[in-house]
Amino acid sequence: MGLDKIMSSNLYCLEASRTVFEAAEVMCEKKIGAIIVGSPKKIEGIFSERDILNKIVAKSKDPKKVKLSEVMSSPVKSIAVSVDPHEALTAMNKNYFRHLPVSGEDGAIVGMLSIRDLFGYIVKRQDEENESLLQFLSADGPGG
Repeated sequence: MGLDKIMSSNLYCLEASRTVFEAAEVMCEKKIGAIIVGSPKKIEGIFSERDILNKIVAKSKDPKKVKLSEVMSSPVKSIAVSVDPHEALTAMNKNYFRHLPVSGEDGAIVGMLSIRDLFGYIVKRQDEENESLLQFLSADGPGG
C-alpha cells in the first residue's frame, strides 16, 4: 500500500513573503499542523506549529511582522507516494518530523503526510489483524 491512501491530498501553500500570522490563520481555519511555503511544483520550505512555538513565541517575535521566509524550515525533505507506510514512519521518526510532503512521479508535491495519518493507519491495520485472528480462533474447524 502506498501513501496515497493515508495522506491528506489537500495542500495548502503560501508564498514566502506572507507573514507567520497569515500562515497561522490558514492553519487554524483548515485545521492543519503545517503549510507548504511556495507551490507544489516549487517547494521553498515548510512551516509548522512547532515553528510558531520555537521560532516566534519562544523568541518573543511579532507574527504579524515576521515573514515565512525568515522562519520556514528549508530545504524540505519529501517522500515518494509509492513508499510503504512503515518506511515513511521510520523516516519521520528518524528525522523528528511530524509532517512530511509527499511527492508524485513528476516530483511535484501531491499531499502531506502527518504522524496522525500514520497512527490512524496503524490502528486500523491492528484492528483488522485482531479481528482476523479472532475469527480464525473462534472458527469451528475439524476436530474443534
